[in-house]
Amino acid sequence: MLGCARTIRVSTSKVAHDVTHHPSGDPDCRLGVKTSSNQVQTDGTTKEKKESLFGYGSGVAAATDPVYGDVVMADVTQPFNAGDVTSFRSLYRQTVVALDVYPTNITADAAFDAWSVSQPAALHQGIGAIALNQHAHPVYERQADGTPICPKGLPMHATYQFNHTNGYRAQRFRGPLLFPQHTDQTCDHAQ
Repeated sequence: MLGCARTIRVSTSKVAHDVTHHPSGDPDCRLGVKTSSNQVQTDGTTKEKKESLFGYGSGVAAATDPVYGDVVMADVTQPFNAGDVTSFRSLYRQTVVALDVYPTNITADAAFDAWSVSQPAALHQGIGAIALNQHAHPVYERQADGTPICPKGLPMHATYQFNHTNGYRAQRFRGPLLFPQHTDQTCDHAQ
């Protein structure tokens, strides 16, 4: 099973915490967010905390061999402003060359939650076990058949399929009060 992860290499500057000061000795490094977390305050509210800095992010693809243990199959280092998922194709290509075979299964953390990461495993009858990343969107519950349930608890209706700009086939769902027929019922949800 192929797994993807990342490490961080930081470029230092004389003004270490000044995000407006680009390190003069390293023109290729970029500003990125090292960590981002939501912290619960004493009053019950949450406060987002981010740490920004200049540097690079390194992604690795590793596998566990029964004889040798953990083995790094590929690595990629990019400027810090590049998203983790952008390193996947290079990691995957390097791994295929190293193994001389396509990996059947892929595991990765939430930074790699994209259809393009799971797709190679699906093409080889494997699974893409990738942690879900909601991208700050609310978690929608689903019925047993996968149909989403709206925030008010009503099952949504499939309307049409389309080719998404990211290259995959997608399905659009609409709220049950407006589709398949407009009803006289109202809902206080913003959408």
